[in-house]
Amino acid sequence: AKTIRIKAGTRVTWKFAGANEHTVTFGKFHSTGMESGTYRHTFKTKGTFNYICIYHVRSAGMRGKVIVS
Repeated sequence: AKTIRIKAGTRVTWKFAGANEHTVTFGKFHSTGMESGTYRHTFKTKGTFNYICIYHVRSAGMRGKVIVS
């Protein structure tokens, strides 16, 4: 799992590449399934946001955390 710490108002970009679809899913926010491209989200409020790939969280442990201060 990857953890990053950012300040409120920061935009985070996830990059997708490869032969498999991935997502970024946390709370009410989620990307569509993508093999390539990017998903961006601006974190406007403070808090801890755990995210997963809905396709690979169980098989490959694809998860992370964004801590916003």
